Amino acid sequence: MRRRSVEVTLGFIALAAVVLILVAPAASQWQPLPSPQVPTGPATQYPPSYPPQQQYPPQQQYPPQQQQYPPQQQQYPTQQQQPVTIQPGQAFQDALGRVRVNVPAGTMPSNATYSFMLPSAGAFVNIMSVPQDQMFQMQMRNFPGMLQQMGATIDTNQQTDLRGKPAQFIAATMKDQQSGTSMHSMNVFVQGPNVWFQVMGPEQNSAQLAEIMNVLLKSAQFQ
Repeated sequence: MRRRSVEVTLGFIALAAVVLILVAPAASQWQPLPSPQVPTGPATQYPPSYPPQQQYPPQQQYPPQQQQYPPQQQQYPTQQQQPVTIQPGQAFQDALGRVRVNVPAGTMPSNATYSFMLPSAGAFVNIMSVPQDQMFQMQMRNFPGMLQQMGATIDTNQQTDLRGKPAQFIAATMKDQQSGTSMHSMNVFVQGPNVWFQVMGPEQNSAQLAEIMNVLLKSAQFQ
């Protein structure tokens, strides 16, 4: 391989030598041709001169015109609210006979709640009556979710029947954050009369809590 490359290199050198031999005689015989003579004359001046341009007076500048409009403020007549006169309505007396008041006229009852305590069982009894069906249905549907938000565990959530009236039984267990005691809550929502029975107490007294609820349900008489 090395021998072949040497041969190629020598071949290129020989070819260059032949080219120089052929070109050298021709280069020695070449002479530059005489340059053509250009007639002399007066030199032309560039660029040609032009007459001076006509100057115009500067244009008059006008201040920018800004048309100002007065701000339009649409005024509406102010409506004066008529003062509402509150008149006393029917008299109300609490169940314990501690207070008697006159509620304002046109007042409608939203609910009535009665709370009791049974110290022997450590139980609390709540009875709520709601006159509006829609409000009662909303309380019954939202009650399990409210218990879960408070950290309670839903033990039972089922439909039942109380003397021909549809009812919903909900039982839950939750831990009291202050005392650390586990509390049990039993709830019965009776639809139609819209009455909510609730019995709540320590979980260890669940049997007594169930007996209290049975006493309430058996003795309940709906109007």
